[in-house]
Amino acid sequence: MGFTALIGGLALIVSGLVIASRVVAEPVAATAYAVLVAALVAAGALLRTYQRVGAGWVRWRRSVAALAVIAMSYPGAWAIAVISSEVLPNTFATWFLAVLAGVAHLPVIAAFSLLPLLAVRYLGRGSTRMPLAVVLLLGAMAIVTFALFFGEFEPIRADALVGWALGETIGMAINALFLASVLLGPLSAVVAAVRTDGEAGRRLAIVAASALSGAALVMLCGAAGAVAGLGGIAVVLGMYAALVVVVVGCTRALTVPMAPSEQPTPSPPPARRLEGLTPREAEVLGLLAEGLSNAGVAARLVLSQRTVDAHLRSVFTKLDLPEGPLDNRRVHAVLAWRSEQQDSQSAS
Repeated sequence: MGFTALIGGLALIVSGLVIASRVVAEPVAATAYAVLVAALVAAGALLRTYQRVGAGWVRWRRSVAALAVIAMSYPGAWAIAVISSEVLPNTFATWFLAVLAGVAHLPVIAAFSLLPLLAVRYLGRGSTRMPLAVVLLLGAMAIVTFALFFGEFEPIRADALVGWALGETIGMAINALFLASVLLGPLSAVVAAVRTDGEAGRRLAIVAASALSGAALVMLCGAAGAVAGLGGIAVVLGMYAALVVVVVGCTRALTVPMAPSEQPTPSPPPARRLEGLTPREAEVLGLLAEGLSNAGVAARLVLSQRTVDAHLRSVFTKLDLPEGPLDNRRVHAVLAWRSEQQDSQSAS
């Protein structure tokens, strides 16, 4: 209820700012009424998605909540910058607000890659650290170069902080690299889907399709806008539509329960040392032995990560595994599982 009230209050504030900016100054693409409506719809869709995701998906829920706030705030940031330009032209405050508005879309663009990377990590398929670092680094560099070298904020009246033509060229090159880097997430999901079989592979395929559809949607809207003469408005509308596609598609791929006929049949737990484990604990341990992380096990079994952690703690206790700075209980548990499996196969 608290987050719903936050989004609702933010929607009222942003709507008021957009209307005021169009009254006092020349409108810009980001303060068009079509963009405001798109922001309201996108924030509403993300809010609904946030409400449907279970509490155990902590990092995913936080990401969706942050994107809902950013999506709703984008036209408001431009409206404040436009109003400040009329009241305080060519001042530091106006420059700061212009920079803030100019980079407000970057987190949304980055989400087209970061969300698929997070989904791949939840499903326990492949390392996402390097692509994640690349996207974040290029995004930070794009913000810094924009803040330093760009001053063409028309109709906002604000000069560049550093008047260096080469710096602006460097900034444009970094921005182009950042835009290209958003394909790292979809491509990582595609590679993971190709290498994975079964239910996890099908979920990764949905993640990849959603991410690629989002990127294609932005480019399609940009091209259509150029043909129709809508310019920046079409690009922003495409950005909002793509954001909803990526967030809703990836969330559904992770959280929708499997049909009963598709539920994985857990291997029977070995009969000796592991006989004290419950069927669910044995299932969790078996997936751990496949190399999945706690988050990957949670996504595979459609459980919260907190529940998986609790099952593993119980497994460690029942197996009486050593605990100390020189021991890894996860490794000991996997070795115990595989040893019992081999003994069971030999006995049969």
